[in-house]
Amino acid sequence: MILLLGTALFIGVFACRALIRAEREDRPEVAVGALVVAILVEAVLYQSEHLVPRGIFRPAFAGQSFRLPEIVIGAALTCRVLVHGGPRRLSPPALAWTLFLVWYALQAVLGRLLGNPLSDVLFQVKAVVYLGGAIALVSAVPARRLVSADVLRRVAIGFGGVVAVLIPLSLASRSFALSLPGAQISQLGRIGADSASIFVVAGVLIGVVELARTRPRNLVLAATLPLLAAPFAITQRGAVVGLAASGAVLAYAATTRTWHVRNLPTASQMGLAVLGLLALGSLSFLQDADEPDAVDPVTAFYDDAFESTGKQQSAQTRLFLWDEAHRLWQERPVLGAGLGKQFTIKRAATQEDWVAGGFHNLGYDLLVRSGVVGLVLFTVAMGLSLRDGLRAWREHLDHRIAALALAAMAAAAGLLAKGMVESVLEKAKLATLLGVCVGIMLTAWRSTREREQVAEDGADLAVAARPIGR
Repeated sequence: MILLLGTALFIGVFACRALIRAEREDRPEVAVGALVVAILVEAVLYQSEHLVPRGIFRPAFAGQSFRLPEIVIGAALTCRVLVHGGPRRLSPPALAWTLFLVWYALQAVLGRLLGNPLSDVLFQVKAVVYLGGAIALVSAVPARRLVSADVLRRVAIGFGGVVAVLIPLSLASRSFALSLPGAQISQLGRIGADSASIFVVAGVLIGVVELARTRPRNLVLAATLPLLAAPFAITQRGAVVGLAASGAVLAYAATTRTWHVRNLPTASQMGLAVLGLLALGSLSFLQDADEPDAVDPVTAFYDDAFESTGKQQSAQTRLFLWDEAHRLWQERPVLGAGLGKQFTIKRAATQEDWVAGGFHNLGYDLLVRSGVVGLVLFTVAMGLSLRDGLRAWREHLDHRIAALALAAMAAAAGLLAKGMVESVLEKAKLATLLGVCVGIMLTAWRSTREREQVAEDGADLAVAARPIGR
């Protein structure tokens, strides 16, 4: 234990010194890269957040355990404030997010006043750190740094290759136990429901930006295919729904004039990419092809993901959750019941009582915990962010930054779609990635405005320099 604490302290001091140095050298993208890589590493090693034991990836202090994203975000923002101070002004979306996060944090106080368990209150209020911290961290990075950093290529090739190995292992239900100092890994090799969504977000962000380059690198594009195909390795509806939502946004964008102005791939080229993705996804279909009584493989995959007995029971349990959420919301519709509200429902599979704190639906989570006020504030903040992302996609002069804004909108749509059947705010990595996507939209639009201002200033100087005629 003493050795573990000493190692953690050494790593923490070294990381903080590196972050402070990066901030002083005007390299804020280093902190963002560290955050994203940390999320991807944990997604590879652990199938679920519930499987992360206390140790390096989940240190504990004073009886409380901390997730990797909140540690990285907290350290990065602290170093940034020490070097540069706090923000000088807030854009309308940033102000809207601040109002929502403050309101959501105040629900922790309300929850305690109403007698909600302290452990549940503290667990749910961490969404302020995940979502708000990621927005603050990413939105302060110049957009050009996010698309020009060579780390994108390395992340795509590195994690794309890893996921390409994980997909057949997951299909074969193979996993391995690995014991490292401070990190016990029980199911290495399995892709989880949340991990699949994380890989899709990474694949969308990297792949779309790469397509917008003058000369896309084939190796990077090939490496994003396993990331996008990860949901096919598991029969989990949330991950598939998220992938479909992201794909729908990109498919619609491909029909617009802006897509063609950006010199992005044609419909035939996109079709080839989809075929490559389906080729990887077909691995999940082939696993049942040798069965004597196997039905059509696509139908089998659909049945496993949506129509199996277990999935139907899970869906019924969600209906119980949503009915209970509606009842609780009607009790306190405006202000909500505060964070940490517990309730009891019946599990459809066993008919046993289940004490829960989340409703597997982002809308109901917000309504019950923060009332109509909280849901409206969240909707306004997200709407303003998507507006900024859409503006950057349409107006930015740099095709890569415009593509990054589009990718962030598509990835956010996937996470929000998954949030309709999962409690996204309670999952550290997913909530953080949603904040990363929002931060990208904000910095992309700010970059657009800054370029416009530079152009206007240049035009004014040119006019002022003209000689006055007689």
